[in-house]
This record gives sequence, C-alpha cells and structure tokens, in this order.
Amino acid sequence: MTFRTADARGDGLQLAIPPAVMLHAVIGGRQLLNIVGPALLYVFDCDELESEMEHEAARALLGEAHDCGEIYSMLSPAEHDDLARSLSEYLQEAMKLGLVLMGDRILVDVVGANIRDRWPVAILRLRRAAEVA
Repeated sequence: MTFRTADARGDGLQLAIPPAVMLHAVIGGRQLLNIVGPALLYVFDCDELESEMEHEAARALLGEAHDCGEIYSMLSPAEHDDLARSLSEYLQEAMKLGLVLMGDRILVDVVGANIRDRWPVAILRLRRAAEVA
C-alpha cells in the first residue's frame, strides 16, 4: 500500500491507496451511481482525448458523476432514480464517441491526528475504446 498525504485537504490525512485497482466496465447509470453515491472521496482519470467532442463528453460525464456523488446522501430513493437516468444519458453520449468508463469503489485506510478509519473511494477512469484490451 502507498500512503499519500491529501494535499488538497490541507489537514494532513494519509490515505492508504493501493498501487493497482481492478476496474470494471461501467455500462449503466445505476451502476455508476452505486460507485460514486456512497463514496467520500473521488479519484477520476481520463485518457488523452483527441477531439473537442470527446473532451466535452468526458467533462460532462465526469462532472455529473462527481456532482451526483456529492448530493447523493441528501436525496430520496426516487431522486436517486432520476440521477441514475441522468448518468445513463451522459454515459451513452460518451460511449457513442468511443469512450469506455471503467470504475469501482474501494475502501481505503485513512489516518490522521484524530482519525483512523476506512473510507469508500470512487475510482473512475475514462478510456478510449481503442486503448482498452
């Protein structure tokens, strides 16, 4: 395990992030919502994109996924269904352009001055289909 200090937080928390995580193809909005919804932290990555259309689709999908994760706990189950439908639409647009979303949610050890816990972390990687073997 690699320990990394969360620089953006500025609170000195150390996260035990595994050096490799097996990611699975994300093919639906509900599946994506189940990854980002319960997460407390997000790690998003994207392959080098070639066109402006790919860039816009990636930006929209990853932005919506992050926003859904942030508001997930404040919404009712019916509203979760609306989020899943919205994510499906963004995911379909990305897939039409040849992009494949890989992802999973893992538990990561978090250590700080007053904390020792395990937090769920959403890991998403948007890949070009040509790069996925």
